[in-house]
Amino acid sequence: MQNSFQEESFTRRLIAGEGGYGTLRLVAIALLLAGTAWSGYLFKQYVDHAVETPLVAPAMQDLASKDQERLDSLVQRFSDTKTVRMRGVMVANSIVNGNREPFVRTYSEAMLEAQAQPAAAGAETMEQPVIPAYIPEKMPPIMFVRAVMVVEKTAMAIMDIEGVGTGIIVRKGYTFNGGEGRVLHIGPDKVTVQWSGKKMEIAPGL
Repeated sequence: MQNSFQEESFTRRLIAGEGGYGTLRLVAIALLLAGTAWSGYLFKQYVDHAVETPLVAPAMQDLASKDQERLDSLVQRFSDTKTVRMRGVMVANSIVNGNREPFVRTYSEAMLEAQAQPAAAGAETMEQPVIPAYIPEKMPPIMFVRAVMVVEKTAMAIMDIEGVGTGIIVRKGYTFNGGEGRVLHIGPDKVTVQWSGKKMEIAPGL
């Protein structure tokens, strides 16, 4: 009976806010509001996670167009490099054919006068320099490695070679362009090709 009276007295005083119970009532109200707000926040998080997010796969046409653009850019850069190198070869060829002799050693006037006079017995004479024959460099064709297959000791590759064809199955020792090009080695990550005495390593893929 006494406990019930004390509980009723505490509840009544807390609600009425008598004496020091006013501060306690404010704390209780603040805790109640905070708990309500936290429960609402958790409920909102639950609802947000329950909403399905649609997944949109990229269109295959877009991927194909990007690969085509990348391939066109690669071919264009290769063609530009080839054009610049060919122009350099043409300029060097014109210099040599024009008898400008840029690599011939020059002599002073005293040496030229001594050369013009009859050589004395036992005197050293200047030898005429020999200009090596100029051989224009032949540019390699555009080559791509589509795929490589290595099974035990057998290795094959599928390549596209400019002027030869596309989707060509090649093995070690395969030659093209009249023997100018030759496949030296086929590995899992690259194909080694020899062109005019120079080695080229081509990785598979675009």
